[in-house]
This record gives sequence, C-alpha cells and structure tokens, in this order.
Amino acid sequence: MLGFLDFPGEIRNQIYSDLLVSSEPIEICVCKGPLSRGRIRKERQDSLYDSDKEEENDGITDCQHDDPLPDEEEIARRGDDIDVGPYTAILATCRQVYREANPVFYSRNRFVIFAKKTAALPVFLDRIGAENAPHIRHLCIPYPHVKVRSDLAHYPTGRLMKAEELRAAAYAIDDDRPVFALSKPQFLDLMKERCTGLETIETLVHTGEGLQLYLHWHGLMEDVMSLMDSLFRSVVGREGKVVVNLYEWHSGQQWFKVAQGYGWTTVVHPNPKPKESEYHDGDDFIVFCGGPETDDEDDY
Repeated sequence: MLGFLDFPGEIRNQIYSDLLVSSEPIEICVCKGPLSRGRIRKERQDSLYDSDKEEENDGITDCQHDDPLPDEEEIARRGDDIDVGPYTAILATCRQVYREANPVFYSRNRFVIFAKKTAALPVFLDRIGAENAPHIRHLCIPYPHVKVRSDLAHYPTGRLMKAEELRAAAYAIDDDRPVFALSKPQFLDLMKERCTGLETIETLVHTGEGLQLYLHWHGLMEDVMSLMDSLFRSVVGREGKVVVNLYEWHSGQQWFKVAQGYGWTTVVHPNPKPKESEYHDGDDFIVFCGGPETDDEDDY
C-alpha cells in the first residue's frame, strides 16, 4: 500500500504548502492556557495598528489553536471569511515529515508582533528552537511605537535637546523629562542573532501625525529615519527588504518621501477613523492614536 512518504518530494512539498502556508500574517503572541496541536492562531485586526487588547498570560507563546475543522454547513454560511488554516497537526506526524515541513512553514509565512506583545518574540524563538528560527524569512514588528508627553501633545514647547546617544533616540526638554521616546527595540538584537535567514522586516508605523510634527519642527526627521534604517539594515543587510506600512496622511509628507529615499517599500492604507488619544494612569505620557487637528496639514 502506497504511503504518504512514498510520494515524490515535489508532491509532499506541495501538500505541506497547501496545509501550512497562510495568505495572512500569523500573529506571535503570549496568552494563557495550554497549547494544542492544531491550527495556527491568526488575528484579524479592525485597524492596521489595533492589537492592544491586554491578556493575562503565563508566558506561553500561543502559535497554535485548537478550533475543530469547520463543517460544510459552516463553510457555506460564512463563505470566504472563514479561516481554514494553516494546519500544523501534520508536523506531529513523524520525524521525517517534521523535518521536511518545518522549513516550509517558517520560511513561507509572514509572522507579526503587535504593540504590547513584543515579549512574545523571545518566548516564541525559544520554543521553536535554533533549528527553526533561521528559516524565518519575513517578520513584522511594531516600530516605531512612540509615546508623547501629555502636556506637550499638541504644541511643542521648551528647548528640545538631543540625548547623548542618538542610538537611544530619546529627546528631552529643559526639565529632563522626555518629549517623546523612540528607543531601539530590544528584540532587534535577538532577531539578528537567531533569525539569520531573515530577508524582510516589515514595520507598523504606530505614530500618527504627532511624531512627524515634532520631527519636522525641530529638524530631526533625517536623524531618526537614518537611525531606523541602520537598525533595520543591521538585521537584514543592504540586500534585505524593509516594508513600511503607512496611512494616507503620511503620503504627502516628508516621512513618506524620506522612507522612499532609503529604498523602503511603502504600503499605504486608508486613514483610520478618528480616535481620542489613549491616556494611561500613573505616568506622564499618552500614546498618539491620531495627530493634532490642523487646517494646513501639508505644511508639516
């Protein structure tokens, strides 16, 4: 009787691709509860930048999901919106299938980390091991994720000074309290060390217009963009690809033009619905979800 492993390698690889490769990014996150050998968890976000839901966790990376396969009635009811994969149970079939299918799964999927969930990356890389991390080719990270002082949210006042180290990219005013912070993400070094086959870094620019106003008014745009480019290139090299997701409001501004100047691939999305800035108790910062209103936006 002909078994699965008796099929030619080309056919097995096509089956692995059909089962394991997703058309949508796969979220890396940390959540509570045990893992199951099932389907990869995929989160559909209402907005490019929305994934701020807080969850209690026990430090376990949730990259698998135990929903049962949909039946024919469910498929007919939900149509094209139904999530039908990837299915990772095949990885547990036997050692040979595991060795053959793992590179397909990690090299041909796009993995994404959303804001507030960056702690999941080291857990994820520890879990998949040194033999699998080098197969990852495409990783999407939430950078820059900028915090702006609440008392300076709309009008930059005081004397801006650069911090001693541009690599930290922190900017302060007279009272040494930061106006905003654009810090090197800790996980870039980890990506460089373990994801040695990484070819594409994709970033969700989580800034709104507020950051652009500060950078433009104080002549810091080129410095910060140069810093970002050097950080990205330290991971994927000059031959690697940097993809930047922007909103339409960026497209007529210096941010967009400078990004293209560095050879980044820019993907423009429709502007989100207006949001109020999100205040956090117990600190001096807000997260900009949108920029200050202005009647002369193109000047910035």
